[in-house]
Amino acid sequence: MKVEFGKVANTGNPQKYNQPITQENRQVAFGNKYASADIGKKIDSFMPYSVKMAKKLSSGLGEVQNTMINAIGTGLIAPIFIKFNPLSKSDEDTRTYAAWRQPISAVLTVLTNVYLTVKPFDKVMENAYNKGRFGDNYNRTAFQDEKFLAREIKKQHPDYSEAQIDNAVKAKVKQQKEKLLNDIRNNETIEISKANKSGLFKIDKEIFKNAVNGAIENLIDGEKTERKRLTDEKNVYRVRRREFYRTNNQKTLEYVSEMENILGENDLKKVKSALKDKIKGLKGKDLAELKLITEEVLDIARGNIPTSDQGDFIEVMKDKIQKVKATAIKYGPDKMADKTAVETAVKQELADRIAAIDKNLAFYEKIQTEIKNGKTVKEIEAMFSTEVKNNKRLAKKGIIFAQRVADMFKQQIKGSMKCHKQIGGVILGLIAAPFSCELLNIAYPIFMDKFFPNLSNKKAKANNKLVEQAPAKGKEVNNG
Repeated sequence: MKVEFGKVANTGNPQKYNQPITQENRQVAFGNKYASADIGKKIDSFMPYSVKMAKKLSSGLGEVQNTMINAIGTGLIAPIFIKFNPLSKSDEDTRTYAAWRQPISAVLTVLTNVYLTVKPFDKVMENAYNKGRFGDNYNRTAFQDEKFLAREIKKQHPDYSEAQIDNAVKAKVKQQKEKLLNDIRNNETIEISKANKSGLFKIDKEIFKNAVNGAIENLIDGEKTERKRLTDEKNVYRVRRREFYRTNNQKTLEYVSEMENILGENDLKKVKSALKDKIKGLKGKDLAELKLITEEVLDIARGNIPTSDQGDFIEVMKDKIQKVKATAIKYGPDKMADKTAVETAVKQELADRIAAIDKNLAFYEKIQTEIKNGKTVKEIEAMFSTEVKNNKRLAKKGIIFAQRVADMFKQQIKGSMKCHKQIGGVILGLIAAPFSCELLNIAYPIFMDKFFPNLSNKKAKANNKLVEQAPAKGKEVNNG
């Protein structure tokens, strides 16, 4: 994997980084993958109409997160306003009794909505997507989820140990990746299976077309974003780091060696832990730049990363360190006499990079035209193979166009699935609401009787008094 750094990273996927670096936002990314914002917009444009509408209604959070946030508001904030409401004419005990209803309601909401409806619903839906029970936009049979594969293999081989299941899952994932690339490259399609139907089926042509177009458009958008960053960004931070390399060259190279040893572990959990320890130990202004570099490397692999992808992330982290090493050598005191020399070199470096970007952009736009004219993925890859011989920037990116199409296809399907589940989650929540309310009506008096009998008795007496004072139905009231 070859990558190019100098952009801010998102977390969770090494395919989505492409934002500008600032002093406040110093994460690292790599230019041979997609811009997260750009890919999001591109995928949105390929979504079915129903999915687009669902996404507009969504706030960006999942059903579980929304439920939790609402529960916090209900359980912690609402009781304060009920208890201390100066406009309420109720006595303090009545307000306290009513206030306690809110946290009980919040707990029951979480239990019913999350653990009894959302999580089981998500599991059912994920199972359906992996088996191809819905339309092509929601069919992930070409790249099934590892957890789903593990369950299926365990059903087929109940005698397998955990290690055997893990190996079988890895083998299946590898097989699916190879088939997906082969289909894209050699057959101009993607084959999927469908529940209760035998054989394989070609994915809808429009979905495949969107994946191909999206792949090249994101390459173009990524280069445009990088060019804009280089032309708009102040050079002060770039000069500062390279001046640090010049004045602290030996220290930087020794630190790079330490980082190489850490990354040689090839265990992402251990690597992240070691990097965090390094950051804690880098104190003082003279070590601030090394601390920033370490944070940038760590930021590449923040968040929960699937086991199957961890090796890729470590490789990207290694590439980052090699980039630091190469730059430190280039800006060493034997090559740069003073800060003025550093500033001059940085200026030339930027000019060279912009020229290289322009060359790439011209090539990508040519590819885009050829795709519109009907060239296949295999023919496009042949064009890439020819271009890299005379294009250093493109060669460093190590682009495999069929893989780009596969990644775009996966993102499209996952995006559709997410919105599809949100639609179902809203419907399920409406169905579950009456049951939640009824459960609250049953559970709340029991809870209050158990833990707050004084409040509960006072409330009951107050209710009885109101009943005694009310006139009997059908009888006249003697007003004296």
